[in-house]
Amino acid sequence: MLLDDLVVFIDPLSSIVVPSNVIPELQSKPPSIPFSSIRNTSQSLIPVADLLAVLSTSTIPSTCDVPSSTNNVFNIFSPRHTLVRKQAEGNYLDTANKKRKKYDEHLNNLVEQFKLRDCVGIPIHSVDRTNTDAKLLPCLIIAKEKKGDDVGFRLACQCGEIQNWYTVESLVDLRSS
Repeated sequence: MLLDDLVVFIDPLSSIVVPSNVIPELQSKPPSIPFSSIRNTSQSLIPVADLLAVLSTSTIPSTCDVPSSTNNVFNIFSPRHTLVRKQAEGNYLDTANKKRKKYDEHLNNLVEQFKLRDCVGIPIHSVDRTNTDAKLLPCLIIAKEKKGDDVGFRLACQCGEIQNWYTVESLVDLRSS
């Protein structure tokens, strides 16, 4: 078989060589996909969908046999890898759920530890700390209220009561300071 008798499937991932006896069948069909195409050595365009349809019905000579490992280009995911991926996904989700549960238990313990009149700190954002050395605003807990699953804290600082409610994640323990 001569090199001029071959059609080359142009794809960024792979190249497949097809015998030229398929070209007349492809050129007789109307194009169904205008943008994806195949070039033969004479540079005429042949739609990919038409090539696949003809290849599934035509017989290809044994001189152009493709190895069985690359025969099915469209079967990217093997069942063996799918099983491994599902098991890895399950392990990842189990680990994430365990860590989340441990974090939630830690927050619940902190909520139980903070009592009314305890000294806590609120982090001051770096944008708001111009000409200020302190990174925390010292406050006292003046109210503790449960709202759904979260517990909110009402705080007062040296200048007065703060209007916002804060969750336990926002507070820094200053009782030992």
